[in-house]
Amino acid sequence: DSVNGHMNISKGVITDDPAVSLPIGAELRFQSVPIVGEVPPGAATLKNWDYFDGVVLAISFSDSAHLRVHGSAVLVAPGIALAAAHVVEPHLNAMLAGQTVANCHGIASHGQTIWHVRKVTFAPESDIAILGLVLASTLPPNNLFLQSLISTRTPAIGEELLVCGFRATSSEFPREASGVAIGGNVWVCRGEVTQRYPNGRDSSMLPWPVLEVSVGAGGGMSGGPVYDLKGQLLGLLCSSIDFGEEGGISYVSLLWPALALRFECSWPSGFQIEPISLLDMDNRVCTIDKRDALVVERTEGSSRVHYHEWE
Repeated sequence: DSVNGHMNISKGVITDDPAVSLPIGAELRFQSVPIVGEVPPGAATLKNWDYFDGVVLAISFSDSAHLRVHGSAVLVAPGIALAAAHVVEPHLNAMLAGQTVANCHGIASHGQTIWHVRKVTFAPESDIAILGLVLASTLPPNNLFLQSLISTRTPAIGEELLVCGFRATSSEFPREASGVAIGGNVWVCRGEVTQRYPNGRDSSMLPWPVLEVSVGAGGGMSGGPVYDLKGQLLGLLCSSIDFGEEGGISYVSLLWPALALRFECSWPSGFQIEPISLLDMDNRVCTIDKRDALVVERTEGSSRVHYHEWE
């Protein structure tokens, strides 16, 4: 879209999974990276869409006539993204019935990376959904996929965080014979932690572990990643209140309730046969800072996570 007269265009073509046809001996590479850069206080759009290099995703839901962008997500492991449960859940029945197709779109230096959403796992007592993705566009240069570094740290009151995501310019975009043109902007909102609610803010609206951050985030950014200034992923945007010229506040779901949840991997094919959690993955595949802050008690059919807060 146009930002201060500067037009950004990112193109992508939906394909079959290109990883399936790789020759024997070919490698897929995955690297967890910090998301760092100079961002002014407040909310701003990015001229440089390559800032996230495919790590931050827009979630779309489409039928035969229209495509709708309803939230954001973030890559954290091979074929695995985290999103807001309240974004995905309303579309789940239509997805299961084949009436709606869910995709994730990442803007990278080489163009647009497109992923099909194949599996959804909801973390109980949280607003976090774990998305199992399958690549549906060309491979990146050197077959290298970037993803976010996760931290189990709880930021201090007064610490500055970055709330990121994609906001579409329309509620829906028509599907044409040549494809779909999506308009929107990539946003980064910088604000301070003003409150911490490790046991939830209330019993109905935000009953899970959340942070309050002194910056408003626009509609459509739900599920967008929230980073500290070292570039580590701390949480996901779950809701925001805009007070106009007086600014706003955002509420951020902390990640730890979802890190021990087991789910089925969709991609790469054969990468992980049995259900696994992010916490159980090799740190080279899913990098999590201070995993030992979480102690997991597993019983048959259930698990319980104990979190030891650290700053």
